[in-house]
This record gives sequence, C-alpha cells and structure tokens, in this order.
Amino acid sequence: MLPVILSIIAGLLLLSLLILAIPVTVTFSVQRLETFTNQVTIGWLFGRLRYAPLREDRVKGKKRVARREKKTVKKTGPTETEAPPARRPSDLAKAILKTRGFVKRTIRLLQTLIGAISLRTFQMKGRIGLNDPYDTGRLWGLFSALTGIIHMKQQVQIQFEPDFNHPAFEIDGHGIIRIIPLQMIAITTLFLLSPPTIRAAWTAIKWSRRRKER
Repeated sequence: MLPVILSIIAGLLLLSLLILAIPVTVTFSVQRLETFTNQVTIGWLFGRLRYAPLREDRVKGKKRVARREKKTVKKTGPTETEAPPARRPSDLAKAILKTRGFVKRTIRLLQTLIGAISLRTFQMKGRIGLNDPYDTGRLWGLFSALTGIIHMKQQVQIQFEPDFNHPAFEIDGHGIIRIIPLQMIAITTLFLLSPPTIRAAWTAIKWSRRRKER
C-alpha cells in the first residue's frame, strides 16, 4: 500500500512540475497618476487558454485604493494637539535600501529575471520621488542601475524621471512578456532565502513594530 501511495505522490509532483514548466504569456497595461488602473490577460498552453480579471474585480480593487487614500487624508488632517511625526513608508524604503548587501542582491535578482523572461514588447514611463532629495537620489541611482539592465533588450523602452521636490510615484506602461512559472519560482525562492533578503525582512519587521508603538 505504501509504495502505491508514494507512486501517486511522485506522479502528482511530476505532473505539477510539468504544468509549471509550460510557458505563460502575460499581456498587461498599468497606469498610476491620480488613480490606479490596470488590465492583465494571461495566456496558457500557447494561447489556447486565456484568463483576464473581471471588470467587477478591478472596480473592487479601485474602491479599496480609494478607501485607503481617504484614511490617509483623515490621518494627515489638522489635529488639536500636535502629535510626533509618524513613520512614513518612505522611511521603511530607506531602511531597507541601507540593509547590507540587499541592493546588490536585488540587482542580481533582476538580472536573473530579465534573462529568464522573454520580452516581446515593454514600454514604461513615469516619475518617482521621496520626501528627502538625498533619498530620492539614492533611489534614482538604484532605479537607473536596474532599468539599465532591462534596456539591454531591444524591445524595451523606459522613460522615467526623478522628482526632487515632492514625493511622487507615477507610472504608465504596457507590455507582453512570456515566462516559465517553474523557473520564476526557483529564482524568487533563492532570492527570498538569501541572507540580504532575510536581513531586509527583519528590518521591515522592526520598523513595523516601532511604528505601532508610536
């Protein structure tokens, strides 16, 4: 009985690996200006099977974003007593970027992913900025290094600019890519289990705890 069970388990694992080894084509468009909109179509079995999120699902996602923005406005509104400055998400980004070895490991991850992804077309433009111009410069340096890797592909067009005066994150782009899920899972797992990523995760946990204490 035990050999039969082991054979069934081995067969299921092998079938799962074979399914994950079939290429997936992803067609997407994304835009974040005043509001966030996106559209994704996933093709499998060489286009024989297609899936796209329903319009209702995208509307629900937009409503969740709107609710979060309203909460943020309420929290940042005038108060009778001046409270100590709250920790901003940009502070978390700065802390993670300062984690030893994390930036290099992230660049290596992107290099590996770009090598594994088949880009049919990829066009993206936008604007990024943090509260502190110095931090914006650091982020822009990292972003330029990452996008420089992607620019090696002929099908890629990326146009971003930094905003040193105001916090900003605007993006507008579309593309068609082909990936092998099994390969993506392996690359991502190695990244998540690497020491720099674990250190960055621990930094994020400590930042979250301190934020709750304030």
